[in-house]
Amino acid sequence: MESMEADLSKVIQTRHYDQRHISLFMYQMFCGVNYLHELGIIHRDLTPKNIGYRLGVVKILDLGFARRLHKNTAFTGYVTNRYYRAPEVILGIKYDEKGN
Repeated sequence: MESMEADLSKVIQTRHYDQRHISLFMYQMFCGVNYLHELGIIHRDLTPKNIGYRLGVVKILDLGFARRLHKNTAFTGYVTNRYYRAPEVILGIKYDEKGN
């Protein structure tokens, strides 16, 4: 695995990026999440600390809580950091990849 320069939480605190760069980072994150979903994987712990940064590229890290998503399978329980939980997780409602 390649090494990352920092995680996104540190990058947010120490650097200032214009709207174009922020949009690019968001696009890269959405592509990464979409790729995981295409593989049938739900991350379940997507926070800035689990987004790596290196040379203008962001990548999703730490798949320790990730699970394979099966048809008609929904997850419950608190996994991710409370500040990044989907409403479905907070309410204790079963969720799928949309709650990622």
